[in-house]
Amino acid sequence: MQKIVFADRHLLLISNELDLERWKSLGASYIEATCESEQDVTDICGDAHVVVFMGNDLPLNARVLGRLEECRLILRIGAGFDSVDVEAATQMGIVVANCAGYCNEDVAMHALTLLLACSRQIPLRQLDVMEGRWSHMELEHTTERLSEMSVGIVGLGRIGGTLAKMLGPLVNQLLAYDPYISDDAAAVSGAQRVSFDELLEQSDVISLHVPLNKETRGLIGRRELNLMKPNAYLINTARGPVVDQSALYDALVNKQLAGAGLDVLEIEPPSMPLHELFHLPNVIVTGHIAPSTPGARRDVWRIASENVARFLNGDFPETAVNPDVQPRVPLKKGGAPLFDRGTQT
Repeated sequence: MQKIVFADRHLLLISNELDLERWKSLGASYIEATCESEQDVTDICGDAHVVVFMGNDLPLNARVLGRLEECRLILRIGAGFDSVDVEAATQMGIVVANCAGYCNEDVAMHALTLLLACSRQIPLRQLDVMEGRWSHMELEHTTERLSEMSVGIVGLGRIGGTLAKMLGPLVNQLLAYDPYISDDAAAVSGAQRVSFDELLEQSDVISLHVPLNKETRGLIGRRELNLMKPNAYLINTARGPVVDQSALYDALVNKQLAGAGLDVLEIEPPSMPLHELFHLPNVIVTGHIAPSTPGARRDVWRIASENVARFLNGDFPETAVNPDVQPRVPLKKGGAPLFDRGTQT
């Protein structure tokens, strides 16, 4: 009997659509728990074979993972896996999987929406109208045609690649920075692969699509913002700590940047009273809702259910984030794909 633990409060606060009956038919049992501290995880998940969680604050560092002697699979119901030490899990033979692909279109569309709203200066135009300035044209930055702009995408994975395909017909030039892909792979998405600094210097709008890890934390700081054009916009639908929020505020106030569209923040939800950044008229902030569509919710439960079912059936989860791991128990690779590769990036 394989033991599954639903290990965080985020998963328990909502009505899930996991295929629990299928898991039971494959010989699994499950318990629900609220793990918030390292000790909670150790006490409750110490004999679990599978740990399932939804939030991004479950402490699954090397110290905790070392105490989970029976754990064979850790599943994040979502895309990011910031709180898991994947390197340590890999060394211990623990498969780490997420639900990659469930919100490609949704997040890419949200990024495109923020990009359009910023480039058309919609917040400033609305402010004009609210303050009685109808057909007011005298803004600090002109509203350029999208077809004359260069757009840079940082991270050309599933979501970044989906956005690239949306943007290709709309923009003058599509640039991409991703050290893990080839020039040919970038070209498939219609983008020209350039260096990070070239992308910062040449783009009129930059959209971030990278995971949060030690390489990307603070990726956009004061140096990077100084390299951007003073009429450029920054879009972040990835993870808040990828951007130095204080540096971004200073760049906006000092007119080193034209504006920003943010779905994610360094601290979520933000502490009150709100930071001055949120009161700037050229900043759009949405509450980490880019993947919040019925279709995305339907797919995240389907992918999570399938990943665990595959594991229970002796198969390797398709969306493992450490595919080179040598698992504690032998797992077969292969099986039907979760997605039609012709429509997903």
